[in-house]
Amino acid sequence: MRRGRETISAKCEVINGGRLGRTLFATFIAYHFAFSISAAAEPPAAPNYDERYLTSIYPSGAQRGTSVGVELRSHDVSFKGAQLKGLREALGILVDGPTGITVGKVENVDDITVRAELTIAADAVPGRRMLRVLNKRTGLTNFSYFTVGTLPEALEKEKNNEPNRAQDVALPVVVNGRLSQTLDVDCYRFTAKQGQKLVAAVAAHDLDSRTLKPRSMIDAALEVLDAEGRIVADAADTLGLDPLVEFTVPADGAYVVRVKLVNFQGYPTAAYRLTLGAAPYPTALFPVAVERGKSAQLALAGPNVPAAARLHVALPAEPGMPVVHVASAEFGTHDLPLLASSRPTTSEQEPNDAPPTATSLAKNSGVSGRFDAAGDVDHYRLALKKGDRIRCEITAQRHLRSPADTHLALLDAKGNVLQENDDLASTDVENLYDFESFDAAFHYDVPADGDYYVRVTEQTGTFGPRAVYHLEVFDRTVDVKLHAWPDAVPVWGPGGTAAFVVTLDRFGAKPDVELRIVGLPDGWQAGGTIAAGGELNRTRAFLTVTAPPSAKVGDVVEFAVVGRFQASGQVVERVAQPLTSYMPDDRQFCRVSPKLRAVVAQDLGVRLSTDVRELEVPAKQNGELAVRIAPADFTQFPVSVNVAGNSFKCNVGVPQKLPVKDGVVRVPIVCESFAPGVYPLVVALGWDSETRKGLPGPCTKVVLLKIAAPGTTTAAK
Repeated sequence: MRRGRETISAKCEVINGGRLGRTLFATFIAYHFAFSISAAAEPPAAPNYDERYLTSIYPSGAQRGTSVGVELRSHDVSFKGAQLKGLREALGILVDGPTGITVGKVENVDDITVRAELTIAADAVPGRRMLRVLNKRTGLTNFSYFTVGTLPEALEKEKNNEPNRAQDVALPVVVNGRLSQTLDVDCYRFTAKQGQKLVAAVAAHDLDSRTLKPRSMIDAALEVLDAEGRIVADAADTLGLDPLVEFTVPADGAYVVRVKLVNFQGYPTAAYRLTLGAAPYPTALFPVAVERGKSAQLALAGPNVPAAARLHVALPAEPGMPVVHVASAEFGTHDLPLLASSRPTTSEQEPNDAPPTATSLAKNSGVSGRFDAAGDVDHYRLALKKGDRIRCEITAQRHLRSPADTHLALLDAKGNVLQENDDLASTDVENLYDFESFDAAFHYDVPADGDYYVRVTEQTGTFGPRAVYHLEVFDRTVDVKLHAWPDAVPVWGPGGTAAFVVTLDRFGAKPDVELRIVGLPDGWQAGGTIAAGGELNRTRAFLTVTAPPSAKVGDVVEFAVVGRFQASGQVVERVAQPLTSYMPDDRQFCRVSPKLRAVVAQDLGVRLSTDVRELEVPAKQNGELAVRIAPADFTQFPVSVNVAGNSFKCNVGVPQKLPVKDGVVRVPIVCESFAPGVYPLVVALGWDSETRKGLPGPCTKVVLLKIAAPGTTTAAK
């Protein structure tokens, strides 16, 4: 990442030979057409979030060295009586991740479906990519996963619902299928030799394949049948909700693998990848974390994976995703999550079941651990000083999808428990995966110099290569973790301004944090702000980006959000981690995302602006803000005043339709209940009362609302 006015480097490809931040849609929309709404017309509303949800890609992978046509599908529901048309007028496909995928022709099948031609290079790095649809109406969708593999691939052919109508496949193979209708079952026939060690594994939950219901992921099951129809092996929830069968072929002959959903319902988004054959299928790696800028040899484990299998990885030093996925072309291309740590990392040294044999761990570092056997307990020795303020934190279910349910305890030299935790106390938004995490963490203020011991236990009896975790111990005197959401900010037309949310998790003291945007290209404007700490402890704030009038619909630019604060007399900077929502109907479930972007979407034909940058209001009173509306011939205009609160709710007062006089609307700022302090706000076109619902409409740049202490003179600046 490069800062200042320089652009941030990117590994992504867009169709039509477009370059990031350049024109991706060639049709110029004359600026006067953007403002051709008559006074009698109602101002348009911004699209709903559900319109930009990319819910599936089918097929969801391909073998390297081949070309494939894929179908990218959005959420197929109605909103407030209107049919959603979020992918209408697709402009291109954006690919994040390693290079090696070239996007060819892109076309709309309908308003919620896009078809694209992908060519996979013969030397493409195996593993997942993140694909998004760039479109005129909503800008840029969230991402869905697409996997590059090395085995031959096949596409499901209906109708294959019964064993006697099973689709014939040759081993080894990866079959791309979809359980699209109620009671849909997919059957595949293959021949095998006695003694072969075969694996049949479905990747669906692993690739975020989901239903159309809130908080609902695809839950598949599979069975292996012999020639007589007898079940010789079956599985359901082996890797999360994904089934995996490892079995030795009992006799020469034909066999059938049957794939179904546990609830027997079907969904057009229920795509899966079935790996079948004697090929290696990694399901675990160790260690599970590598420090940024370092390299490591990772041990792989799983069906048909040799005991000595190792995967060499080297992580870049610059900040990036907290988790990456790595795969091996030699030992199986099922990729696995690896933590990219900002701290030094090590691995546990067995035996460490008791304090006398504890693995030494330095403060401000991390360690990879694993529960190798039932009842395994791991201890780590810390040399701490009086006055140290530490945080101990486990990552297992978060990011790593480990089945381990950890418990943390801190012991003194005599074995007394000083602090303990079962489930993570933090409500950090990145913890909201597709389940509530049971990872453990605690804070502790050290009362005296000495050796202390962190004890890690597993509470469900889970053990084995997949029962892994990463423990970090670090100072919590003053630190702030930042997240920015959404990761693709839609700006409604050239010259438009749009807002997005930054969340703040403070550790230790609660400093004020100056938030600023860096990396925007020339012509783009950034609206920074201050998130007050102290007693206010504002955990959310709005920032804005403004596109230049010369921008074109389809332009995509990258930027970053940097927070600056004081810690121990020093200025500390933290870069916000982008987040993308990925579950329709519930914005609380987020994925970490590799980049923060703004994209110019279809012009909604209105602009809101104000010359006021700071608005001071006495305590226990309300204020007023003059906002210009363009075009100026509206007689009434719906606005909402939005302050990012400490929850998803953002409206201040009730959204109102206010009179417009000479192109100006005087907006009441209902803030009599606010404590003295600074509150960043924006005034927007008819935004929903919660940031997790409607996409933010056109808005003003950030205004700092300053609630003055009683007796203070106030003014608008």
